[in-house]
Amino acid sequence: MKIDDVVTKADTAPEFPGGIENFKRQFVEKMDIINVKSKSIDTRVYFIVEKNGYVRFVTATGSDKKHSDAAETAVRRLFVKWKPATVNGEPVRYLYTFPLTLKKS
Repeated sequence: MKIDDVVTKADTAPEFPGGIENFKRQFVEKMDIINVKSKSIDTRVYFIVEKNGYVRFVTATGSDKKHSDAAETAVRRLFVKWKPATVNGEPVRYLYTFPLTLKKS
């Protein structure tokens, strides 16, 4: 992941069209269902929202490799342009991260 000039704090954060709830809904729709053996899986997904609003450098880390791979693929399947983050009114590269937890009962 190329993180030159990437920020984690901005005056305005990047925005997914329709808001974060729409992102979550579309993410879940795009994520493949995988068979997991453990009762709880914690994954963290990272990607960069570029100055032009496109997502690049998607990576996920976590306790289950298949789950991490499925999360990466789901983000890549969302071919949607974000509204980029800004600092002092100028678009910036923004490192977006979110936790993803799966618990089986």
